[in-house]
Amino acid sequence: SNGWETVPNNDFIFTGGSKIPPPVLPLLNKNFHFIGDRLRIVGLILCSSIALLSIFCASWVIYHRKHRVVLASQPIFLLMICLGAIILGSTIIPLSIDDQRFSKSACDVACMSTPWLFSIGFTMTFSALFSKLWRVNKIFHHRAFHRV
Repeated sequence: SNGWETVPNNDFIFTGGSKIPPPVLPLLNKNFHFIGDRLRIVGLILCSSIALLSIFCASWVIYHRKHRVVLASQPIFLLMICLGAIILGSTIIPLSIDDQRFSKSACDVACMSTPWLFSIGFTMTFSALFSKLWRVNKIFHHRAFHRV
């Protein structure tokens, strides 16, 4: 005996009350919907263009940091916006990683890094923008600037 006990005169009843077993189901065909090379290349080109434009803008700000307009625009916040844009744009890199080309552990790391890169980049960019607006608001609502 293999541990199973047969009960005489007691047939197995399947779902629906039938005593006939259902037909064998066909094998499941899985479609993983991989990204594909074209879309991956387009995403990485966009990521690199975001990084290059942000580096260009940051170098422009550093080169013209003594200019009156750049000083009025608060160069530290402009550089924070550029760095935040680079981090936010680099979110595309882990999004381009899938099971078709990379190992499971690489996909796990990419999956975990995506929300971190996005949230850090978004927070850095918008905290700099919010700080600039808050500072301008504070200056214009100062008592010395009221109309006479």
